[in-house]
Amino acid sequence: MKNLVIGLAGHIDHGKTALTKAITGIDTDRLKEEKVRGISIESGFAPCRLPNGQVVSIVDCPGHEKFIKNMLRGISGVDMAILVIAADDGPMPQTSEHLDILSLLGIRHGLVAVNKIDLVDRDWLELIHGEIARLVEPSFLREAAVIDCSCRTGEGIDQLKTALMELTGKVEKTKLERGEFRLPVDRVFSVAGYGTIATGTLVNGAVSSGAIAMVYPEGYKVKIRGLQVHNQWVEEAHAGQRVGFNLAGIATSQVKRGDVIAPPESLMPTGILDARLRYLESNASPLSTKARVRLHTGTTEIIARVICMDRDKIQPGEMAVVQFRLEEKASPRVFDRYIIRSLSPSRTIGGGVILDTYPRRYSASEGKSRVTRIEHLEQGKFRDFIIETLSRYQFHPCSQSELLRKTALTRSELVDILARLKSEGVIYCLDDEEFFIATRQVTHIKEKIIAALKDFHSQNPLEKGMGRELLKSKTAGEMDSRLFHHLLRDLEMRQTIAIDGPAIRLANHSLSFSSWQKKVISEIERALLSSGYRPLPISQLYQNINCAGEEVDRLLKMLIDQSVVIRIAPNTIIHSQPLHELREMVKAYIQKEGSLTVIDFRDRVMDLGRIKTIQILEYFDSIGFTMRIGDIRILRGPKSKGPKSKGEINHEKE
Repeated sequence: MKNLVIGLAGHIDHGKTALTKAITGIDTDRLKEEKVRGISIESGFAPCRLPNGQVVSIVDCPGHEKFIKNMLRGISGVDMAILVIAADDGPMPQTSEHLDILSLLGIRHGLVAVNKIDLVDRDWLELIHGEIARLVEPSFLREAAVIDCSCRTGEGIDQLKTALMELTGKVEKTKLERGEFRLPVDRVFSVAGYGTIATGTLVNGAVSSGAIAMVYPEGYKVKIRGLQVHNQWVEEAHAGQRVGFNLAGIATSQVKRGDVIAPPESLMPTGILDARLRYLESNASPLSTKARVRLHTGTTEIIARVICMDRDKIQPGEMAVVQFRLEEKASPRVFDRYIIRSLSPSRTIGGGVILDTYPRRYSASEGKSRVTRIEHLEQGKFRDFIIETLSRYQFHPCSQSELLRKTALTRSELVDILARLKSEGVIYCLDDEEFFIATRQVTHIKEKIIAALKDFHSQNPLEKGMGRELLKSKTAGEMDSRLFHHLLRDLEMRQTIAIDGPAIRLANHSLSFSSWQKKVISEIERALLSSGYRPLPISQLYQNINCAGEEVDRLLKMLIDQSVVIRIAPNTIIHSQPLHELREMVKAYIQKEGSLTVIDFRDRVMDLGRIKTIQILEYFDSIGFTMRIGDIRILRGPKSKGPKSKGEINHEKE
């Protein structure tokens, strides 16, 4: 059977608590002050067994206008409602306000209980029925059953329970087992021998004893040591049940009413909400943008500022998309219902449904694009919403976890939609298929990468390529590094670009030189080859070719980048050809003799003088060709990395 929660709402002193006791046998007024004053202050909870054996949870909400905030905490998780109206009073102010609240919370099923019929005659009762009909006409209760009853005499109580039983069959538990469990906390206390207890109505999923959870928005990690449903220990609880969590690893002072207990990483604390708002027809004046209100969602109550997205003011009776900027963090989910109340005087002025739990701050420059995207989600157009959401992540991929939080879909539902969008070529996924971005955005980024490389080649014709960080900053400095490197690999696989170590270039890019540049390059190579095995200081090279300057520096750097010339020390270079021959000589000697010393190199390989010999041997060490152990060197083996240059060009004499 379904696990349902039924809320009793209505004006103070209309007999809600007495009616709860009549159908459950339990007095829900547990506080001493409630018993002394004879009014409910906090919402009360009790199990009710219906004629067919089904057990439902009853929430007895306080009716006094001063305790509306307590009523809202209790009513937030209900599936159906009983609007209680005293026959001797008829509809009163809080009757209307409670009915507005029930409607704004999206409750679709309920009935009206006309209590205290033993205090009035038949004619008066008929007049009250007429007033009730006019009150509920514009609400979800317009076709609801109206049950006359008396808690004092018991008249009509059986009919009321039968009507509830029939009504439960019409309730669709759309929230039932969908998604991960959530418990908005409405009460926290400590029990000797058990520790911290947090209670509430489980609004999503199922939870087992021993589960690991997190208290939001603070982020405390806890273990659910035990579960109770209506004072009975159970191993598992389901959405729609009144549940008590016995929490391990946390003090009572660390959990408060308004917190939410859910699996780790399933919620995201937020200070901004986008939502659909219905501003009640009964309001006397419009709601202006930036107005401060009291926002209630789940068991949370927070002061917020309303930002109107598509108008300056919201007129009474209008629906609008708004942004709430909260003064404290909260942890709701998409499609959670909420109520807003004015600060002074405190009264219910509107409510609706949350449609984005961590949006960007709204800017008027967005126009109606934000409203359109939100409306797609509101209308269940998840495909369009996901496409537009991913398009907003211009230079950052969006994770599956983030999309789950934004859509409130189950993981399997989301995976199915993402798979279809991927097959249609609409979205692009990274390697592990956990992160996604819109394909049109990927195309835009790739075009920017190619344009940046073209511009770089044009301005730096002698450069081998562009460094990764420089390319990233020219494309979009704020781009996610993971996405950037993924797109580089993709462009390389498509042979659009080439990656040569730290340098990135267009695949079709090749160096071209003027006749003067070709002449200088030829003279540099000829001078170095003439020097043979003896490395040259850069300053000496420039003297030998009788040429210097920034352009010559760039040409020499290009030759070094191309590994035609090798820098073996900051100011010393050698042509790669003789250096390769020296390398082979060293390799042959060590393979024969087992090791090599500086003296061995000078006497048995090549006498270049002590300084040049040490420079060459240290260079071989630096590239992983040889390894120095004390005064000897041995071959390092397969880890040799080939020629590379050291340092930057420096014209100072050695």
